[in-house]
Amino acid sequence: MGRTPPRAVQELRAEVVAAEEELRHRTGHEATGAELAAALGRTVEEVRGARATASAFTPDSLDALLPGGSAVGDHLASTRDEAGEIVLRAALHAEMGRLSPRERVILRLRFVEERTQSEIGEVIGVSQMQVSRLLGQLLTRLRERLEPGAAA
Repeated sequence: MGRTPPRAVQELRAEVVAAEEELRHRTGHEATGAELAAALGRTVEEVRGARATASAFTPDSLDALLPGGSAVGDHLASTRDEAGEIVLRAALHAEMGRLSPRERVILRLRFVEERTQSEIGEVIGVSQMQVSRLLGQLLTRLRERLEPGAAA
């Protein structure tokens, strides 16, 4: 049997839970540790410690509903999705490093600066049709390399 957290930590935990709910309703997103600390006049470490004590009380069922109506198990699945997104971003970053400088310029102009194919053609000295082909080839190559199970 685990130890019960000290009363001061239990009280801070209750304050954190209430502040999380209030901030979620006010801001429309899950509060960060820094936001909670500011709202409670505490340090981020104190808030983090209070949040960590949640497991020292009664464990929740994976079917238990979180504020907002989603189940704890669903939240865990979305956390897994976030981890997959991090892995995908890292793989994309690695693939971008394998592109030629010209290919990186084409992608930056199209997807960061949101330029048209004609504008990109003017910058790199080719026709709009050639830009279309280059983009198609680039995106196909990136998709193939980033598919799950693709050889790197």
